[in-house]
Amino acid sequence: MRGEFRRVIGMYGRILAAIDGSPASADTIGQAVRLARELDADLYTISVQEWPRPLEVIGMEVEIPQALHDEFFDDCQYRIRCAAEEAGVRLKSTKVTKGIPATAILRHIEETGFDFVILGRRGRGFAHRLRWTSTAHKVIACANCPVIVCPTCPDETVRVSRDVPAASDVV
Repeated sequence: MRGEFRRVIGMYGRILAAIDGSPASADTIGQAVRLARELDADLYTISVQEWPRPLEVIGMEVEIPQALHDEFFDDCQYRIRCAAEEAGVRLKSTKVTKGIPATAILRHIEETGFDFVILGRRGRGFAHRLRWTSTAHKVIACANCPVIVCPTCPDETVRVSRDVPAASDVV
């Protein structure tokens, strides 16, 4: 059994974690760092600044300044570096790029080559899963390596109240 574990450790030397800065990605960072430490693997990360969809651009009157995007992703990279440093994990790169998240992640996987990928899932529910529109679904379907999906922690799940307000409360 012990020899089997050593063989597994040698198999996985390059791990990619796709991080978008959402609450779900905090769990992804933690899992990626833990696995990289346990497997003695190099950790790489990618964060994708998503381009707005054409219909969203038409309806927007004010665009978010690029400086705010940069600050957000700089903070994301800082949290990744801190988590890796604290765990003693070799962080090889923290790439930030622009584009469609699934496409950018898949391109990075293909160009660089990884043993497996870790990414988060927001847990939007059953109806969303049926549409196959999430980044996680697209990466799972098209990646040329194994993909580990980290769901949102149960305590971070959005709870929907079934209480209906009285008509007098709605004005």
